[in-house]
Amino acid sequence: MLGWTSLRKLALSTAVALVWAGAPALAQPFELVVKKDQFFGSSDGTLVFGAERVVYETVDTDDARQWAYEDIKQVQVLSPTRLTIKTYEDQGWIRFGADRAFEFEVTEGAASPDLVAFLWDHLAPPVVTAVFPVAGAPPRLTVPVKLRQRLQGSHGVVQLYEDRLVYVTDRAEHGRAWRPADLRMVFQPDRHRLNIDAYEGGGDRIRTFSFDLKQPLPAGFLEAVWQWVYMPSIPRVADREGSR
Repeated sequence: MLGWTSLRKLALSTAVALVWAGAPALAQPFELVVKKDQFFGSSDGTLVFGAERVVYETVDTDDARQWAYEDIKQVQVLSPTRLTIKTYEDQGWIRFGADRAFEFEVTEGAASPDLVAFLWDHLAPPVVTAVFPVAGAPPRLTVPVKLRQRLQGSHGVVQLYEDRLVYVTDRAEHGRAWRPADLRMVFQPDRHRLNIDAYEGGGDRIRTFSFDLKQPLPAGFLEAVWQWVYMPSIPRVADREGSR
């Protein structure tokens, strides 16, 4: 279990990159050397994220693919070395027309915060990410939590920024960063818990992240989250000219 010292370190680590705010993204396209995992065999190649499409280049021509961004159902960056691309491509009669998912292990390089920021700019569907793009300002609100899991949970902090909601933890695979479009609902089922319903799995599939609150939610937390998720174009009261 993380103590307050560890929690402060976690919060500090998320803020360290703030000095990068406004820094230009790396030159496009992004290229990763990868291994594509599949049930019957696998292949090695390069995954290229370009301005208009994602391309998997490999000498195994049967495995080579390219997808326009509108043909991608969801991208999951589950760690710097694990990516999944869920597409609208049918799997065929064996899976009754289920959409195909392509899983990649990065063997050279890593999925970077700049790549995730690029995907946020190019994909309208939800992006599942445990790699956080650089934030432009410190978090507005922070609350220490424990994420409930069937086998082993994790400890960390939920933080609300101007442009995202994040769960920061030392178990990197549990960490998440969400845009408003990535979320279905944020609510408090009781005073001891916080639930975040996110679009994870492709389409309308929902995953609930259930957190035990180690402290009461900061004043105005839910109101700020709700306005950020559901009414982003309406100025906050504190931002209106002449407000008290």
